[in-house]
Parts: sequence; structure tokens; C-alpha cells
Amino acid sequence: MCHSLWLFALMSAAPPIAEPRPELPGTSQPTAALAPLQYLGKEGSAKTAQYLASLRVATGGYATQLGSSPTLGATFQARKALKVLGVKAVQPELDTAFVRKCVEPGTNYFVTRPGEKSTVMTSAGGIMTAVAVGLGDVADFKPVLEANSRRLQLEAKSYEEIRLSAAAFEALGEEPRVRREWIHQLRKTQGNDGGYGPENSRLRDTGGVIAAFLRLGETIPDREKQVYLEYFLESQKHGGGFGMTVDSPSDMDSTYKVGRAIWLMRESPNVQKLTAFLKKCHTANGGFADRPGDEPTLSDTYKAVLVSSWLKEKP
Repeated sequence: MCHSLWLFALMSAAPPIAEPRPELPGTSQPTAALAPLQYLGKEGSAKTAQYLASLRVATGGYATQLGSSPTLGATFQARKALKVLGVKAVQPELDTAFVRKCVEPGTNYFVTRPGEKSTVMTSAGGIMTAVAVGLGDVADFKPVLEANSRRLQLEAKSYEEIRLSAAAFEALGEEPRVRREWIHQLRKTQGNDGGYGPENSRLRDTGGVIAAFLRLGETIPDREKQVYLEYFLESQKHGGGFGMTVDSPSDMDSTYKVGRAIWLMRESPNVQKLTAFLKKCHTANGGFADRPGDEPTLSDTYKAVLVSSWLKEKP
């Protein structure tokens, strides 16, 4: 590794969001540059907002690509990104109605789209989507949120399940009663060098785990925090963002996970390098790709918008 995470062998082993400003009627362009994407200029920022808005389905919800049916995950990512950009949703009640349709009869568990089967991941994603569309405090929807939060505390076991469940409870503003168990489960993925996850995704997964710890209210001692920060910051070298390992080329998913960990520790990577990477991932239609030259996706656009908002100011 490029930095001495092996020091751990010597040890005992959401940003405030600005109020919405420009409103996007349908898929028309906003009239002002959107603050988190200032590095793209007025036209580039507007194209990104338009790209996100274009994925809205007429009956409610958002799709991962034009012509597809809406999903819970796409709806969360689009609504969250638009909110961060300060763009109001058009006819938000349609999105609320779509989320209500994505509840499995009998169990009250969330499904990604009506008629499909629920999983732990859809329960976690459903909670975040419900909060994003304004159902978090609606009285008649409380039983649905409670059913899914109970399920997460019983069934979330893997790294990705716990990572998303931590985000779901953060969205609810609640602390899971299994917080300690989840932290213990994540610590099982720690290697001898102090990093987390498999060798072929060590940097990305370490960022994801550290972010999950902080979202779960885990205190990281100052000495450990400094080691992780140096490991992350020194890994920003191949393309300006962060990769799956210290020697991998930058990709948007790794940049998002490592970037969130750095931001939650109230630090910042090299903004100039990271902005250059984001610009290279920005495509002609306004969306962002995982890597320069790839096709844009809603997921990568959501991640790029969030990363951009973290660069704007420290929490």
C-alpha cells in the first residue's frame, strides 16, 4: 500500500443542504448555474439538472434510463441529486404515489418496483426514498417504515447491507438498536494492515466502512483517524479521483465512497485534482460516467453531484 496502514498492527486491532432555488419546469433548463456544479459553468450545470429531470416517468418516479419503468433506487438518486442542486421536483405527489405502490402487501416491505420481490437492500433503499419524497413523517406511512427498519435490524449482515442500512437509519434520524452488532460485523472484514475488504477493492471498501462507522456514531480515535486520512489522501493520484485500490485508475463509485469518508472526517481531498476528474466524467448530455469515456448513468450522476457538494464546503 502507498501508506502505512500497517501501523494498525501496532495497535489494539449529511451535509446541510441549501434551500431550493431555481425550479425546473419539466425538463427545461434552470435559469442559474447550480452551486455544487459551478466548475461546469452555467450550461454544463443546467445540462446535468436536465438529464436528471429527463428520467422522470410521466406517472411518477424516475427510471435508470429513458424508456424504462421507474424504480425506488432511481427515484431516490434523482430526487436526492436534484435537491442537492437546489431544483424542485415537478408534481412531487406523483413520486409519493409511486413509492406507496412499491410496498409489498402483507409484509409492508419495500420492493424496487410494484410486483417484484423485496430484499434487505430494497428495504434500506425504500426507507431512504420514502424520506426523500416526504413520507418520513406521514402518520399512515409509519407502519411501513417501522416494518422495514425492524427487518434491517434482524437481517442486515453483509457489508453492503449494513452500509445501506446505516444510511437508512441516518435518513430516519434514528439509532439502530443493533448498532454495536453492525460495527462488530464490519470489523470482521478488517485485514492485518488495518484496511477493510478484499485486496482488489481495499481502498474503496475501507472508505465505505469508515463512512459507515461514522454514520453509526462510532468514534474513531484521533491516531487512527489520521492514519486513515493520510491513506486516503495519498491515494488520490491515478486520474484525480479514487480507485478500488491505491494503484487502480479513478472511478466514480470509489471516489464517492472514499470521498464520503473524508468529508465525514471533516477533511477535503485535493479539490483541483478531483474537479478535473469529475469534468472528464461529465458527458455531452449532462450525465456523469463511472470513468472518462464511459456512458453516463443515473447512479454515477447522483454520486458525482454528491461528491461535488462535498467539495463546495466542509460539513
